[in-house]
Amino acid sequence: MRATRQRSWRAVLAVALIDGLLGAAAMAALSGARRTDSAYGRYLQAAKASDVMIDIPGPVLSVVRQVEGLHGRLSAAAWLGLNAEPVIDGKNDPSFQADAIAASLGGEYFRQDKMTVLAGKRPALDSTNEIAVTEPMAKAFGLHPGSHMTWQFYRGKFGPDGLPTSAAPAAAQRTTFVVTATAAAGEPLRMRAGSWSPEAARCSHAPRATGWPGHRAQWRS
Repeated sequence: MRATRQRSWRAVLAVALIDGLLGAAAMAALSGARRTDSAYGRYLQAAKASDVMIDIPGPVLSVVRQVEGLHGRLSAAAWLGLNAEPVIDGKNDPSFQADAIAASLGGEYFRQDKMTVLAGKRPALDSTNEIAVTEPMAKAFGLHPGSHMTWQFYRGKFGPDGLPTSAAPAAAQRTTFVVTATAAAGEPLRMRAGSWSPEAARCSHAPRATGWPGHRAQWRS
């Protein structure tokens, strides 16, 4: 009888210890999940992340302004995809995976949906010769903060209605930028080798090189 009681007591103790360990592990996991959720929320708030992204099929900037005026908008900014190719060792690289350059319009990636700088510093919003590049771009071309990178811009041809024609774009100027940062941000360059330039750089070097705009906004729920 005594041996039976000892075995039962040991079994109860073992079950209690296992329950305690499982409970502690569950509580630790829950606490970690809460911290992660809270940290992600703070990141979105600090980056001023948008709720909505709208792609506009063509360089029709008037549509961007129309979207900005929609009811319920709290804040908005846009980016402009530019017709350009990086120049590597004196030659244009037309690869789709490497020819992405987006210019800020209204502070996108700088004041709203702020890029996360991984190395270096964010380009000055009023700079005409600074860009930030994605990690894939930096790795593909051996770039780092302080590197120089040249882009060949192309000027699109537009009809009287302001829409692009089917004519091939004409080569415009080549511009060399100073890479100030490797960074990460959302679309359109989240996974591609690409770069971001301030609005001042686009106005100075590529005012007619817009290929397509995208619009991001925070909306009142």
